[in-house]
Amino acid sequence: MSLPAYKDCPDCNEGRVEVPLYHRQSFDQDSGYIETRSEDCDRCEGEGRLVVCEDCTDGWVHFERPVSLGHGPSEHFTYETWREPCESCG
Repeated sequence: MSLPAYKDCPDCNEGRVEVPLYHRQSFDQDSGYIETRSEDCDRCEGEGRLVVCEDCTDGWVHFERPVSLGHGPSEHFTYETWREPCESCG
């Protein structure tokens, strides 16, 4: 099974974003201070990367098929792997 292709998330820094928190001095006064908090990025869910295509690995789809090792029972085979360009992501 192949792993999906990824690219870096443009919205965050390795899965974390800085979120501003606004604190008022009191209920009837607008002055106060701004604090920031680090949270997981919503777009990449804290991974720091986005899936480009679920079907391929870096633009290639990998396939496996059994290959016979000669005459004999069906247990005498191995797997051969080959790849083709992904049609989903071009």
